[in-house]
Amino acid sequence: MLRNSVINFTLKIALAFPLFYSGLAALIVPDHVLSFWPTFISSNINESVLIFLSGFCSFALIGWLFSNKIPFASTTTAGIIFAVVGIFNITDVPFIIDLAPLFLISLALSFRYYPRIRVIAQTKVTSLANVTVHEDESITESVTESGIHTEHDQHIFIPKQ
Repeated sequence: MLRNSVINFTLKIALAFPLFYSGLAALIVPDHVLSFWPTFISSNINESVLIFLSGFCSFALIGWLFSNKIPFASTTTAGIIFAVVGIFNITDVPFIIDLAPLFLISLALSFRYYPRIRVIAQTKVTSLANVTVHEDESITESVTESGIHTEHDQHIFIPKQ
């Protein structure tokens, strides 16, 4: 569990540094940031709005990544943003080479946080342990798998009849 938490935190840091740089660049060198917007957008929308969106979205995405609220959605959103930026700047090969690792990091975090449901049935190999839970004077008996890692998984256990 600690190892997975450290890996997740390291990958989030790897996304946060370039996003922080992009947010600062929107404030310090706005002309450079505007050059990455497609011309059909930058010609129709005010430059100040695009600069504000660039900076605000970068800092907001950093906050969302580290808030651990809906982590799958935040990492997937980061991946989608990197993919869209890459598609609009497909002719800028050095930029795409710099952007590809960020896309892959966000994709890896999306896979990490993907909410999945596993159905586990009792077999000769998988031992199940009975756990009794006392809630408001009612006794609920549930079956859990011994030694399962439950950081991101939701489990439905079917006891052997």
